[in-house]
Amino acid sequence: MLEIDSLRVNLRLDGVLVRELFEVNWRYESGLVTNIEQMVEEYRQIRGLEPVRVCVLGPPAVGKTTVSKLIAEHYKIHHLTVKDTIAETISRLEEAVKEPESEESATEAQELLNNLKDSMEQSGGSLDEQLLVKLMKEKLMSNPCRNQGYVLDGVPETYDQAKELFSDSETEVSGTNVPSAKITPEFVLCLDAPDEILQDRVMNMPEGLGEHSTVYELFLQRLSKYRDDNKGDEAEDFFDELDIPSTCREITNDDEPDSMMLMQMVTDAVGKPRNYGPTNLEMEEEERRKTEEKMRRENQQRVQEEQKEIEEARQRAVRWEEWRKGLEQVRQQEQDLLEAQSAPMKNYLMEHVMPTLTKGLIECCMEQPLDPVDFLAEYLFKNNPYDAEVTSLTLTDLDQKEEDEEKDKEEVEVEGEEEEEEEADCSDED
Repeated sequence: MLEIDSLRVNLRLDGVLVRELFEVNWRYESGLVTNIEQMVEEYRQIRGLEPVRVCVLGPPAVGKTTVSKLIAEHYKIHHLTVKDTIAETISRLEEAVKEPESEESATEAQELLNNLKDSMEQSGGSLDEQLLVKLMKEKLMSNPCRNQGYVLDGVPETYDQAKELFSDSETEVSGTNVPSAKITPEFVLCLDAPDEILQDRVMNMPEGLGEHSTVYELFLQRLSKYRDDNKGDEAEDFFDELDIPSTCREITNDDEPDSMMLMQMVTDAVGKPRNYGPTNLEMEEEERRKTEEKMRRENQQRVQEEQKEIEEARQRAVRWEEWRKGLEQVRQQEQDLLEAQSAPMKNYLMEHVMPTLTKGLIECCMEQPLDPVDFLAEYLFKNNPYDAEVTSLTLTDLDQKEEDEEKDKEEVEVEGEEEEEEEADCSDED
């Protein structure tokens, strides 16, 4: 047998040794298909993907659909209305009748389709309450609504309808009729308005606006039925009994309700979206946005640094120019002070010394003696321009002054000797 033939062998291995040697607690030992619901629940819990379930209640024409669409768009959940659910169910049943999986399923689909059409013909376009609750409950139990969430638009309308719609199918058999935690809404928004405002709003609506564009008489019938059904226990009472958070808003004018304010009330109660993760496109968009933001910050930081460097260079240049001007000013002041202090000496030398000294230097250069210093000194003594008597007098005075200083010094010495002799005599007497 070639080695490649071993790859074609269809071997079905059984983990006998694994079960015998190891104690393994299998979570889904029976397989994925059998335990798909548990796996989905575990997946959602681990990743924090919890469905968002909201219910919007109120009389006809109060503005439920407008707010419901905003909620569905914000949380990316399914917008459930009676009209759309009926149309979707009829379309699905017709498709099942045309292409049946089996004869039995085709018969059941045809029977349910006939019941729906008969009920709508008898009720003037609306369904029997039991059929309506059945269709809406099937929609709520569908995987998209259970895993992602929903916003119910105008359903339920009465207390009994709410009790039947949100009851657990397993408890219905036993007769306890306990609400199902998988489909019960977590927040209820109740809208209401006086009948006069609702009537004026419907009368002023243009045609072609869905359920709110019905004729005035049909609207009055629906409004009258809604008021009669809620004279006793209302649908809101059912949610209050379950301690489900709810908010009621009264519309007091003909204008459209403040949708943004209502949305803020819903988001404050429900919180941020938690029923989905970002798609690949959203992650790419977020990554691109972060990259662009990072580049923008870097460019801004670079521009700021360049501007800072330019400003610092300008300030350095200004400070350097100020320092240079100050230094130049100080130098000029020192030069002026030096010239002012040296002017008398300069004038004295130019007047009394330089003429004779210049002549002596010229004569020295001409004669070029062996001892130029002695020659210059002798020349200055011989050619002193001042009177010789004054000069001799000056010298005599100097000699006399020296003699006087010597005499004073001798007298001081003599006095010191006399004082020492007196002190010696006194000590001898003692």
